[in-house]
Amino acid sequence: MKKLENDFLKELNKQNISNIKPSDLNLCQENKRPRIRLSFILSFAVVIIAVITCILIYKAQLSSKYPIKYVNRGDINNSNDGYIIKHWDEKSNYEKWPSISYNNRNYELYSTILISETPTKYIGDKIGECVAVGYDIYEQKQHTCNTLIYEIKDFKSELAIAVKYENDDCYYSMVNINYEFANTLDFINSLNISRYATFKSAHYYKDDLEIEYYDLKNNDIISKLFVDKDAPVEMINSKFPLMSISFSIEAIGRTNLSLSVSSDGYINTNILSYNRSIYIGKDKVNSFIKYIDDNYQGYKIVYVNNILEETGSAMFSNGSRN
Repeated sequence: MKKLENDFLKELNKQNISNIKPSDLNLCQENKRPRIRLSFILSFAVVIIAVITCILIYKAQLSSKYPIKYVNRGDINNSNDGYIIKHWDEKSNYEKWPSISYNNRNYELYSTILISETPTKYIGDKIGECVAVGYDIYEQKQHTCNTLIYEIKDFKSELAIAVKYENDDCYYSMVNINYEFANTLDFINSLNISRYATFKSAHYYKDDLEIEYYDLKNNDIISKLFVDKDAPVEMINSKFPLMSISFSIEAIGRTNLSLSVSSDGYINTNILSYNRSIYIGKDKVNSFIKYIDDNYQGYKIVYVNNILEETGSAMFSNGSRN
């Protein structure tokens, strides 16, 4: 600092200015500081403006990439908050006896609310009989029913069977919810996912957006997702899903299933009622999501109270699925 003052005085002397004292330099230095702070503030403001501009451009690109799909809030928040238990005589057979014990294994229907009979094309040979036990909660009385047990074609009986109740012409699929898969390959083969699974739509939760993709191809899901055939199938709870996929396996009565990938690198599914998880790694999860986003048209989901009143459109803002 002393050298700076001396150099400055020499320069002043050259200019024949002799009435400035060294003490005045402190004022010069102090007066210089606000200019430095102002310069920093201006630079920081420029950076902030640039960041905001990039975000706005990014969101504009997302809007152009993903057409809007309007969804009624009532479609996801219906007024049926509970399930009314029917009296025994009001119940159908599958509501009276939604589970059975056969060959020391417990088999259950997937849902007594959304249930439908299993098409006969999936029914194989008769393999046994058993007595189903049900309970009337109002009368506090136990009831029994004779049932016939059938194979489901291409499925192990240890995993799934078809049940035919006495005095009922329909078949109903039941699964062993405690079935343990040896690994991912056993999971794919035992459930015949390649042949029987029907993948419907995927939902991707991106930043503050929800993106939906339609008409997924089975091979894309299986080949891009189930990449490590030796990976174990576990029963754990992983993180919130980044992308969830709805699918069904009609042959075993599973029509409202979910397959998802999470931020911690897991595939998760409720295919046997309880969660099953397969670890594939974060990189493979991100690669799968990118593949779906690059190869399928996505739609931005916007929830409204009434589609027709608020948008004038039956479903999509661009009219592609009205």
